Amino acid sequence: MPPAPPKAPSSVSVEALARVTRDPLVLDERADAPALVRALPAQSFVDVVRRLDAEGRLDLVLPHATHEQLVALLDLDAWRRDRVVIPRARRWLAEIARHRAGGELARGRLVRTVYGMDPEMWSLALHAGLVVEELDPEDDERRFRALDALRDHLVYETPDGLFVVGAPKNPDGERAVATLQAVYDDSLRDGARLVRSIEALLPSVAEEDLLRWRQGRLCDLGFVPWEDAMTLLRPLAPERVWAMPATERAVPDPDAVDDAALVRPAGEGRLRAVFERLEAGEHGVRAREFLYLVHHLIAAQRFEPGDPILQRLALDQTRATIELGFELALAAADDLDDPEAALAERVAAVGLRPFFQVGYGPLDRLRRAAVALHRGGRVSLTHPGSLLDRPLGASLAAALGHVPMLPAQDQKRLPRPIGSRPDLAVATRRLAQAALLVRLTFDPNGYGIDGVWLSRVDEPERLRLGDLVRTALALELLDGPGAAFRPLGPQDLARLAERFDAETGRLPGAREAVAARLRRLGAGPEAAELAAPLVTRLEGELAALERDDAGVPDVARVGGLLSVQRVGLWLATTQGPPRSEGAQGS
Repeated sequence: MPPAPPKAPSSVSVEALARVTRDPLVLDERADAPALVRALPAQSFVDVVRRLDAEGRLDLVLPHATHEQLVALLDLDAWRRDRVVIPRARRWLAEIARHRAGGELARGRLVRTVYGMDPEMWSLALHAGLVVEELDPEDDERRFRALDALRDHLVYETPDGLFVVGAPKNPDGERAVATLQAVYDDSLRDGARLVRSIEALLPSVAEEDLLRWRQGRLCDLGFVPWEDAMTLLRPLAPERVWAMPATERAVPDPDAVDDAALVRPAGEGRLRAVFERLEAGEHGVRAREFLYLVHHLIAAQRFEPGDPILQRLALDQTRATIELGFELALAAADDLDDPEAALAERVAAVGLRPFFQVGYGPLDRLRRAAVALHRGGRVSLTHPGSLLDRPLGASLAAALGHVPMLPAQDQKRLPRPIGSRPDLAVATRRLAQAALLVRLTFDPNGYGIDGVWLSRVDEPERLRLGDLVRTALALELLDGPGAAFRPLGPQDLARLAERFDAETGRLPGAREAVAARLRRLGAGPEAAELAAPLVTRLEGELAALERDDAGVPDVARVGGLLSVQRVGLWLATTQGPPRSEGAQGS
């Protein structure tokens, strides 16, 4: 278990902190706002700062923050991977300087903040784009030359007369000058020290040092190195959680407050019910363990620790995987009179991690199947699953991550974690259908289509295996079984439209032909669910078939079939196969 977090002031309650995290603007109404801000744990503090920044009310939080909180703000919001995002870091330092510098009575406070944080971060963030010209107070000519050299820059003459600093004429340059001026206003000596540090800085060395210090702080929060985080993703047999001996655990200080007290498992699932069965002291321990599992999952998937969207996704993944583990563990146990009570007893004894690993077991098998299909199944051309019809392509892509998920219904949303056996059944069935679609397309017992056609289309990103299958089905209905595969021309579409029954909206013989191919492949129950949308799409194309004034079908408007229009470049630049009557009509 992680070390106990620092104590919060005794006058601050967890309930008050929770209200602040739900609505940071309440700080404007509370006399104890400084104490509440200082008591916020690192991640909760960063979340509050982001939300107040959107409201333009950083004055409610930055003046009261501790140095450790400000360092956490830069750790989580000014880095991408192992590089500092200079504009982002510079903006936060400018805001910190603006809100922590002020007047005669507060003199020296900003300098104490600089040294209480990482002074190297201030030097690195201000270094980019700055030009420093040293002056001699006794040499006016040197000053004039420096000003002339920086005439295209935003110029700042330091009040001690030792430097002229030039910055780019853009918002980043203005922030750099404002920050330097704030430090100089706080202390002439330390302002000059900062300028000399900027002038002598080796950015790569400074960034490497800052990265090491940041990694250590992130480890303290549970964002362990990737190799350590991956140990979480080790499957565990469901029956083992009932036989595992109780483990020793560190009991947190009852007066301590960390993010676990404010970031609890959400939703109405079994995890929440189990948490409600835990004793008060055990509840705090397992809440902290849950948060550390979230952080481990973030590290394992190489998510940015400070990305709020990915943080929420990792939290949902952790909750869903534990709930799946609960379900599998209960299925492996004998009949239990009170399942939640039995799970709560086991959680108190062995923790949440074993249940996460139980839930991860079938997810690991699902991921391995998805990877094998992606690598060897001819299902990906421009991106993972690009050749598969909906929703099979999105399902394959969502299953390829370290923690397989289900695709979102809306493209603007993130994939949905798998949190139950029905979810797992849906994901497994879709992978099975994707593998069956590949066999139906390329297997000799299916339609045996030559894979070379994948490279002949004009727009590969729009091609789907279903287009090839529907085209082969159309040719089978027109020319009989064993018809050579080729793109469809206007005459082919006209002949196919003659067979279409507009009253019923059905293409006679189509479903039977696909079912026969699937039987030859030895397909199981998933066959009907795969065949129905393939044939329905073909029938929809025929029902909406457009014709020109002469009554000839428009091959450019049949997106679910491989027409001569979609291989126009190949037809124009190669001999290709012998052209049929349908191709001659193009």
